[in-house]
Amino acid sequence: MKNRIERINQLIREKVAEILLRDIFVKGSLITVQQVSTSKDLNHAKIKVSVMPFSESARVMKILEKQAPSVQIKLNSAVKIRFVPRIKFYLDMSEEKANRVEEILKNITK
Repeated sequence: MKNRIERINQLIREKVAEILLRDIFVKGSLITVQQVSTSKDLNHAKIKVSVMPFSESARVMKILEKQAPSVQIKLNSAVKIRFVPRIKFYLDMSEEKANRVEEILKNITK
């Protein structure tokens, strides 16, 4: 079962990335799908995205929340599985945290 969920996560990640690249254009920002976590019952999928530049993340997340139903419809037609999980977008903070740690380390070594 775990292997099946991993394959579904990868499939959803690829398809959502294609949909965002093709249909959701946010001027001055780059949106990257980092991770998809599907629940065991396949009802919900958490999609973690990173936004560059990070300062635009709040604006981009609002746009993604508005466009989520449209992305869901396109995902439903793109993925050939019986039940497509309901998607929800989350901001992936790991890159921002890593950048902050790097800045702190640079300041310490000075």
